Amino acid sequence: MGAVYFFDPLANLLPLLPVFIVFVGYLKSRGKWNGKFNNFCTFVTNNRRSLYRTLVVVLLVWLTVLPVAKFFLVNQISEAEGTKISYQGTYPVSPVRFLAAYQYNDTHYKIMEISYLSGIKRSDFIEKVNSTGGVPDASAYAEGAGELYSTALPQEIDYPVYWVSEDNGSVTVLLSDARNSYVERWAYFRTVYRFVFDKESGEYEAYASEQEGREKRLDENYFE
Repeated sequence: MGAVYFFDPLANLLPLLPVFIVFVGYLKSRGKWNGKFNNFCTFVTNNRRSLYRTLVVVLLVWLTVLPVAKFFLVNQISEAEGTKISYQGTYPVSPVRFLAAYQYNDTHYKIMEISYLSGIKRSDFIEKVNSTGGVPDASAYAEGAGELYSTALPQEIDYPVYWVSEDNGSVTVLLSDARNSYVERWAYFRTVYRFVFDKESGEYEAYASEQEGREKRLDENYFE
């Protein structure tokens, strides 16, 4: 199912079909949707066997051909990259493209946008720790934020990146997924954590936002 996800019209629309049929039946009983719509209903009734067969064939093709093609494509790119790319760790960004990522080295991830039709269309190296204004010990603050995050649930960030900045005696660390910028219009990878560390006391405050929504402060016991 990870091969189709948001872009699976059959899996998303088929469960609504019975509701649609009941809704249409209700409207027809009230004398609405007559005329041309009656002709459409008559056509569907007279050809329901062929329509059902076509629907079953499309469903089988969608749920078998696409995952198999993706499986072989992921394996092919894994061999070319010299690493093991997780099939389950890939996510679609359009009906014919999906994302794949892996840890390139100790400091960078490699993010790839892959097309079923032409292979790798785009790839970028994403640095794990970024510092704004040359914050001293930026890596240490990023590591501290990562350790805090590791104690919480859920663990929805698979490829964590850290943006470290300093302002008025405090250090702010933004923690997000390296794939965020690739999926701006979709729900996954959109959680962003913000840790604000006081440089003198070592105390911190933590915040979280989802899908660029309103940020909320997390409880003190959210992280162990």
